[in-house]
Amino acid sequence: MTSKTKSHVFLIELTIAILVFALAAAIVLGLYVKADQISSRSQLTTIALAISQSMAQQIKASESPAQAHQALAIQPGLTESVKGRPAPAATLYFDQRGTLVQDQADAAFQIRANLTQESRTQGIMATVTVIAEIISPVFSGSPTDQHEPLLSLTVKKYFSGEEAIR
Repeated sequence: MTSKTKSHVFLIELTIAILVFALAAAIVLGLYVKADQISSRSQLTTIALAISQSMAQQIKASESPAQAHQALAIQPGLTESVKGRPAPAATLYFDQRGTLVQDQADAAFQIRANLTQESRTQGIMATVTVIAEIISPVFSGSPTDQHEPLLSLTVKKYFSGEEAIR
């Protein structure tokens, strides 16, 4: 009878050990998945930041409001208004490697650039807001249609007198 009791105790101990290791494995797997999501988001943020900074620098380098408008217009994928003039907002779609894609369904994130101009007494203040958002549920972890913000840059450029007229 004592050998039967010892074997039952051994089986219970072995079962508890297996359950502890299974629990530990589940926790480690969950941590690994979360780390992978953080890494993917960080990679998207880095790519989106480089693209957004490039767009912002093009606006800063422009010498007139028309050039600022054109800097957005030369970006591939820009939508245009009905009259054929560049629209004040551009939306570009990119995959997870930062490659421009035409279809939103293929995109991991989008970059929107909004251009506003405010007349001042001596010129024009142009403000460009560049917003990068995750649009793929694979990277946001959310199956909804809500876009998860990655970053936002605001660029302001003042065009004085003669520059504003050009």
